[in-house]
Amino acid sequence: MNPENPSNSTLRSHLEDLVDVAQWGWLSDLAKQGKVLLLAPSLEIVEVGLALAEDDISKVHHWLADGWLYRPSEAQILAWDLQMADNLDQVNQVNQVKEELKDLESLSTNLITAPIFRSLIIQPFVLAKETVNYST
Repeated sequence: MNPENPSNSTLRSHLEDLVDVAQWGWLSDLAKQGKVLLLAPSLEIVEVGLALAEDDISKVHHWLADGWLYRPSEAQILAWDLQMADNLDQVNQVNQVKEELKDLESLSTNLITAPIFRSLIIQPFVLAKETVNYST
């Protein structure tokens, strides 16, 4: 991979445009199929996507071997699935209370949010990097 290569620059720009946000609910089934690769905080999602797209095996192998790029464990998947379910339960409870108190204009709550990820699809994988969650 040559950073001065114009095609590398074009691919990098294209991948930067493809980075998006994904809720855990969108990734859960893919994670269970082994198609989600999580990034350590020190890695940049576009850099990893570029290495995968260009078949830079030595760089990807290094990240995998050092644990910087990894599949979520069954425990992580279960924890995030439960967190997502808790969030849905809380939303439903808030909506029920709002319905019961129709004269109340707004009801503020502090919801536990399911994880949010920056994501990038590099077939057959989805790269995901957990972001800071904000409660609403």
